Amino acid sequence: MTPTSLIFLRPPPHVDFVQGFPGIPSNSERPLASVQGVVELRLGTSPVKAQWVKIELRKLETLPDGGQANTYIDLVGDSPITLWQAKNEWDEIRSQDLSFQIQLPESIPPSLALGSSVGIRYELVASMLTKKK
Repeated sequence: MTPTSLIFLRPPPHVDFVQGFPGIPSNSERPLASVQGVVELRLGTSPVKAQWVKIELRKLETLPDGGQANTYIDLVGDSPITLWQAKNEWDEIRSQDLSFQIQLPESIPPSLALGSSVGIRYELVASMLTKKK
């Protein structure tokens, strides 16, 4: 990415990223829970050569007395999701907003903090593969 390239993650207007009720089965009146939002690409005045833009939801589970050695990372739902793909090997991409929705499985555990660094937490990560000039 160029020095002026920025990627922002934003929830839908006036609501949180998480939509629905995680862990509660869906029915005709209640859709399956999901994480929704927009990946905002702000790439400056000139386009950037890129191969793809992806988003993923990660579950990070840290066990006691381990730090990085006892941290386990799993992808949630259909992660990673490709939001934009080059038609050729590399294509130009400009500033734009890319919507996403990641369905949450009914069996997803809640976030949990047991002390300073032990527990379960989730990260939403957007990435773009760019070509150097």
